[in-house]
Amino acid sequence: SRAQLERYLHYYTRYNNHEQSVKLARQLLATTEKNMEQMQREMTLSWIEVQFLSDAVDVLSVCRTTLKWSYVLAYYMMSDNQKIIFENNQSDLEMATEQLNELVENPIGQSSIEDIKRKIIDKSTYVKSRWETLLSDTSLGLQENRWQFEE
Repeated sequence: SRAQLERYLHYYTRYNNHEQSVKLARQLLATTEKNMEQMQREMTLSWIEVQFLSDAVDVLSVCRTTLKWSYVLAYYMMSDNQKIIFENNQSDLEMATEQLNELVENPIGQSSIEDIKRKIIDKSTYVKSRWETLLSDTSLGLQENRWQFEE
């Protein structure tokens, strides 16, 4: 039916968007490495002082992969309050991941290096905590048989 097709397209589109974002993260890593080299040259920073950018890209990649597969799980879940909680956790991670991505894409020229570093590290920490929340709640939910699945 039309409703089933629209539902499928909703979840597939999100899955595919994150698949494409995982691929773009590889390009982002190359760009980030150039930004790190530029920051080392222009701001006389050490390699370790700019490593926060590479760490943030790693967080983005892991979260994008998790989000991608979370849409497969959500597609098969039956709609109920437990699915709403799952999707809220998913949405929180997705929004935080997008915010971190924006910070990492344009780190130079935003403001002082201390401010840039603090913003990216803070957001990376938050994104990691949202990722851990989604994973731990999903694991616990599966152990508790909290969700029912469609066939």
